[in-house]
Amino acid sequence: ELLEEHDCVIVPDFGGFVANYAPAKVNSINHRFDPPYRKISFNKLLVHNDGLLASYVARKEKEQYEAAVKYLKNYVLYLKEELRDKKKVNIEKVGLLLLQADGSFRFEQIKNPAFSTFDNILSGSLLYVHLLSVEWMSDSPVMHG
Repeated sequence: ELLEEHDCVIVPDFGGFVANYAPAKVNSINHRFDPPYRKISFNKLLVHNDGLLASYVARKEKEQYEAAVKYLKNYVLYLKEELRDKKKVNIEKVGLLLLQADGSFRFEQIKNPAFSTFDNILSGSLLYVHLLSVEWMSDSPVMHG
């Protein structure tokens, strides 16, 4: 939820997830429009607790801020153990974080409608434009559907 409203969410002592705008583009392989979306990346250098995530956890769990900070510390231990043991960890509704052989991270964002910058109506109209593509033959257009 936080990445829907904020451009950066830091998991203290672990890393930050950064959301950037990715523009619409034409996919020439499947002849479709890909709508704009929020591209999520992971930055392992963003580790300082800015309070955003801890405050959110405290509010959601109806706990004190200090209890939320402790919860996040335990969560970070879990994430690090998973990466050490399984070389990957799933960040729910965000993506998969993989530990590479050289110690670097690779992040794979999942498709989440919450990160789309278009409403479903507009997405549907883009599909409609694709289905009714116009091919110009001689002087008269021919509709394909």
